[in-house]
Amino acid sequence: MIDFLQIGRSGELLTAYFLESFGVQTALVHMGCTDILAIHKNYYVRIQVKSREQACHNRYDFFIAKGGKKVRLSIMDCDILALVGLPHRQVYFMHILDMTDAKHKRINCARFSDDDLARSTWDRALNKLENCNASMGSRDALDIALRFKNVIVPPNVVGTS
Repeated sequence: MIDFLQIGRSGELLTAYFLESFGVQTALVHMGCTDILAIHKNYYVRIQVKSREQACHNRYDFFIAKGGKKVRLSIMDCDILALVGLPHRQVYFMHILDMTDAKHKRINCARFSDDDLARSTWDRALNKLENCNASMGSRDALDIALRFKNVIVPPNVVGTS
C-alpha cells in the first residue's frame, strides 16, 4: 500500500508533467501551501496540489484546508488548486477563488475521464487568475519571489515565456 507522502508526491509529479507538457515551466518547492511554482507570462503561479488515490461513491473528495485547525485555503496561500485523481491519471485545476466557504471539493469521477480535463481547466484557472491580477493590480514575478526568497529555483525555470 502506498503511503500519504507517496500519494502527495505522485500527484505533484503528475501535475508538473501536465504543466510541462503545456509548455509551462515548473519547480517543486514545498513552501507553505505552495507545492509547485509555475511561470506564466513572467508571473509566478502558486499551485497547491491535492491528490486522491481512490474514489468513494464514484467521486473524489478533496479536503481543501491547512494547519492543525484545518483553516480553509485562501488567495494568500495559493493561486490555483490542482486536484489529482490518481486512478484516472488526470488533474482538475481551479482558481482558489472558485472555492466556496466549504473545506471540501467533491468531483464526480466521470469528470476525470475527459482526456482534455487538465488542459481545459488549466486554461480556465489561468483566465480567472489573469482577470483577478488585472483587477487587483499587476503582480510581477519579483513581487511573488520575495515570498519565496529561500527557494532555489532551477535555472531552467527562470526566464520569459
